[in-house]
Amino acid sequence: MSKLKHLKELKKQLQELKINSNDVCIVGSAVLAYYNIRENNDIDIIMHEKYRKTDNNYNISSNIECVKKGWLYHIENITDEEIIFNSKFHFVYEQLKFCNLNLVKKRKNISNKKKDIKDIRLINDRSTNK
Repeated sequence: MSKLKHLKELKKQLQELKINSNDVCIVGSAVLAYYNIRENNDIDIIMHEKYRKTDNNYNISSNIECVKKGWLYHIENITDEEIIFNSKFHFVYEQLKFCNLNLVKKRKNISNKKKDIKDIRLINDRSTNK
């Protein structure tokens, strides 16, 4: 059974806010949940500039957060739009785009947060147990 939570809420919020799902990509722990690595508590997204309220993080609902603009840019020089619109950086599941696991790992690799260090270990364990 999948560990992925809050997809219905994301779809509902996008519809209510009239945001095209093709202009959004899921990043962070929801990608890990897709791979059954661990359950996500929320869904982090990046979105096309035309929909953003601010360049900083903000919640669009209790479980959905639009993360800071340039989610991966300072690490890999890949813009949010490149992740969203270039299929080599994402995959599609239930009509929603999910960032590739290797990009999530790169993002988590630069963090010193306990949860991100633990996530890196879980991702690596998944890779070695294939």
